[in-house]
Amino acid sequence: MNQIGSTTLKVVLALVGAYIIFIGIDFGFGGFKTLGWQGSGATDFVQISDAARYGVQDSHFRFLGGIMAAMGVLMLVAVTNLPKYHQGLKGMLALIVAGGIMRLTSGDGALLFGAEIGAALFAEIGLASLLYVWLAHVVKTAG
Repeated sequence: MNQIGSTTLKVVLALVGAYIIFIGIDFGFGGFKTLGWQGSGATDFVQISDAARYGVQDSHFRFLGGIMAAMGVLMLVAVTNLPKYHQGLKGMLALIVAGGIMRLTSGDGALLFGAEIGAALFAEIGLASLLYVWLAHVVKTAG
């Protein structure tokens, strides 16, 4: 593939990585209630009835937020040398697709395909799959 295609892919991957870092920080530092960086900024959408149980779930959510932020950082590192890091990057993209597919287990079609989640679901399954194929093509044609 030509240099323009490779450069465009790097820009797209860098933007995705930066967004993943943004979301990871929101979840990691804000916990289940988040820091309010997404959408309305509301952080009072949940009522806690069992503080101990909530604390455990909140801790798990913060852990997952940290994983997201780290994945974003690794994605930014990977764009500096696609041939060297493409396998790890493809693994991260596959994990994003798997996470999107797991959303479907909620069984709530109105929520999944509505305004709040629909775009994320499309990005996780559709965009990440497209980036996976695009990355494979760029690396194959570069070598």
